[in-house]
Amino acid sequence: MLTRGHGADFLTKDDDFFTAGLTRVFAEAGDHMADDGLLVFTFHHQANEAWASVLRTVLDAGFVIKAVYPVHAEMVASLHIYDKANIAYDALIVCRKQVGEPKAVNWRDVADRVYLRAERLVKELEAEARGLLAEDIYVIAIGKCLEAYSRHYYRGRSYVYWQDQPVSVEEALDGSEARAIRGIGEIVEIVDQLVEEAEGRMWPPGLDPVSRFYVINFLGQSEVDYNRLKRRLMHNAHVSLEEMERQGLVRQSGGKVKAVPETERADALLERLGGLDADATQLSFPGIEAAPTEDLTAIDKLHLLVALDHRGALTGGLIARWGEDRTFVELARRVARYLDPKDETKKVYERIAEALGGRRTMQMM
Repeated sequence: MLTRGHGADFLTKDDDFFTAGLTRVFAEAGDHMADDGLLVFTFHHQANEAWASVLRTVLDAGFVIKAVYPVHAEMVASLHIYDKANIAYDALIVCRKQVGEPKAVNWRDVADRVYLRAERLVKELEAEARGLLAEDIYVIAIGKCLEAYSRHYYRGRSYVYWQDQPVSVEEALDGSEARAIRGIGEIVEIVDQLVEEAEGRMWPPGLDPVSRFYVINFLGQSEVDYNRLKRRLMHNAHVSLEEMERQGLVRQSGGKVKAVPETERADALLERLGGLDADATQLSFPGIEAAPTEDLTAIDKLHLLVALDHRGALTGGLIARWGEDRTFVELARRVARYLDPKDETKKVYERIAEALGGRRTMQMM
């Protein structure tokens, strides 16, 4: 029996093996395609090295990438997916045959073009009210990079130059500190900042920083990648992961940051509200001084109402008091609209939003 690396080169299966094999497959497909035909395939990966291998494979097989589209790996009906962190995204890659030697181009021009196209696409998706995730952002930005770079590569040679030297596939994706090349990683970060700003405009003005950060990054998700949060927190002077953990909003586990369910936060929130009985079924609060709430953020208050709903408590007093805060009322409305129908808490948030709006007296059931 042949074993890996002993007597059978094809069993070593390193990156060069897969790249060479896939290049042969694509080249063979090209030999049987019409000159104006399309080669279309899907690809999914979060590592730049894998994208570099695929890009080199396509280019060396004689193709140019015409478009890259982010698509759901599973068929979904809603734009706001329940438990979004568990949804995988693929890139749909559309290629045509290379038709001739391209003109040489400066890498700075390619990088600027990538950023502007990614920025425009993000704004278009925002205008269409489509939610974007980190996976979407990555595919959009890297897709635009692949499109732009591939148009200046022909027969194993890069026609993209920086400081009079060609820019390799790897340098285009990862950048090069020695050559001062801004790669796709930096572009992804810039585009991600644009998306975060766009998402922030979905929520009411005047919302406290912690609540705003939470709804942008955690609403509708059970967990978020730590690196994504770290990148976003670098640009946020008002919120820290440590503070969110201290407040019981999130917990870290295995490279992920998990959102703590509303029901698990109930006891701590009730204590911060004024040391109230966690098993109480009637919470009326006739006087403002009877239960100070200065320590609660807007998302804390919303989570507490949801948790009390789960316990079957009457919260008319809280509804009456917090319903005077227009920012809080608007947050409740927007959260209720945002959540996917598959989210079991959506109906609870809808009842809370309706009660805060003063349309009826709410009894939690």
